Amino acid sequence: MRLLKSKLSELVADRQLRSLRTMGEQCGVPRTTWFRYLDGGSGLLAGDRKRVAAAIAALGIGEPLDELEREASGDQAAYANEIIRPGQQVMLPAAFDPIKTCTGERRRFMLSVAVRQRYGFNRDPFSQDVGAFSEVFFGPAHRAAFDAMLDAAKYSGFAALIAEVGFGKTILRKAIGDTLKAKSGSPYVVCNVEQLTRERLTTSRILDELITDITGVRPMSLDETTRTRKVRTLLETFHQQGKQVVLTIDEAHVLPHQTLRGLKRLYEIESGLVKHLSILLFGQLQLWQRLRSPDLEEVTSRVQIVMAYGLRTVASGKIEDGIPERKVIGKRAVVCEYIRKRLEWAGVRDWTRIIEPKAVDAIADAGDVPLRIHTLATSAFNVAFEAEHDCVTVEDVDHCRPEARPGSKKEE
Repeated sequence: MRLLKSKLSELVADRQLRSLRTMGEQCGVPRTTWFRYLDGGSGLLAGDRKRVAAAIAALGIGEPLDELEREASGDQAAYANEIIRPGQQVMLPAAFDPIKTCTGERRRFMLSVAVRQRYGFNRDPFSQDVGAFSEVFFGPAHRAAFDAMLDAAKYSGFAALIAEVGFGKTILRKAIGDTLKAKSGSPYVVCNVEQLTRERLTTSRILDELITDITGVRPMSLDETTRTRKVRTLLETFHQQGKQVVLTIDEAHVLPHQTLRGLKRLYEIESGLVKHLSILLFGQLQLWQRLRSPDLEEVTSRVQIVMAYGLRTVASGKIEDGIPERKVIGKRAVVCEYIRKRLEWAGVRDWTRIIEPKAVDAIADAGDVPLRIHTLATSAFNVAFEAEHDCVTVEDVDHCRPEARPGSKKEE
């Protein structure tokens, strides 16, 4: 996600800008292109860039557009997606529990330049996304989720990947789309719809996005019946050409019930018994509760649910406290390997020089959700830096997880 999005989100929060969408409209940039640009997925035409640069200057943002196009850091990205309102109390996910350090109780989400220099990082290993899918680390749970969702995409499925915050759902969604479109002449047409603002994601907007992605032309003002008829015609034409349209929706846990019912009707577009559309939903654990609602039984009965918790933890068939029980499908060493890979990706060849193997084990003991790992590892390096430790110790990690019991038996 670009730094520009976080800057504009601050202005939205301060009520100096009505919305991110308004900014794009004022600059004459199509909505889909605008939000993809803010998320770093595309560029702008020269004329559009000139108008955006002028609008930024008018808003009082002193940084040049070239600088604002760089990737936002982890905490800036979280802020931009939340779009905090004045006076609003921000509730962070459970993974962001207060971190105990030797200087008091405070939250730390980034490594400063000084910390990165001391430990030899050429980039922050725990707040930046990797730059290529070849660098993405998939644990057993990611592999299982990827395979299930890819099959649903290829064979006209209706599936929902439900996972904890920080699991890596968005990366999986992008990896699936990249895989489907990897070969020249691929029969798959991938349409991505994202909940980028607080505006309700309606069936009409999804239909608009489908028409735009398939035809390359934004539809004019149409009623929902006309939109549906047009999408049906497009899907039937693609089917006759041997192509499969795949619709992916991120942040699906906020979809209104009415929109979920609309997706069910879209999924039922078919010729004979052959479905013309694959639908993939990606959402947080709230999507599980939403799909269990009695008034959505007609939708739930058609959705294949894929549920995961961490690098090596998936959902079992047993329900506990209203959600599927956790089932471990990989060894704890997977988490340690993930941490080592992140350090190597940041330019550290000999990782044992800067963090003890026991400290890596202690981080792995705390959980296997990638975002939780990043938060704890970042805090441990900050604590070690303050204590002037050249190597992060297990004690540094324990400062950040007061629930830890040094010397407790390790899970294999």
